[in-house]
Amino acid sequence: MFGTNVLIQRCQIHKRRNVIEHLPEAERAWVDTKLAKIFADPNPDRGEQAARDLAKALQRKHPGAAASLREGLEQMFTVARLGVTATLAKTLTSSNPIVILSFSFDHGCELGCRVVDTVLDAAA
Repeated sequence: MFGTNVLIQRCQIHKRRNVIEHLPEAERAWVDTKLAKIFADPNPDRGEQAARDLAKALQRKHPGAAASLREGLEQMFTVARLGVTATLAKTLTSSNPIVILSFSFDHGCELGCRVVDTVLDAAA
């Protein structure tokens, strides 16, 4: 419908989860910390290069994690490339608000609103 005019931002939270699932337990924390810093970098080109460097470092021992990180990597920095910052950037780089909204429609507002409150409390 929109063709090449569509900009895609992948969920950074899910990317982090997907990557670390390919790692042994002992290596998950440092990789997740590194990914959090990479995605928080306000310079999208520098962040993307750091992610590529991390994928290269993971390639030999953990090719699955490296492949997971590389998949759709350019789309992890779309919001930053648009110059969006702060709370709005945090919201737009996660699919969680969409999941919550969908859950609210599927299960009724009362239950959906409780889920939203729970998620917001957990994030605080």
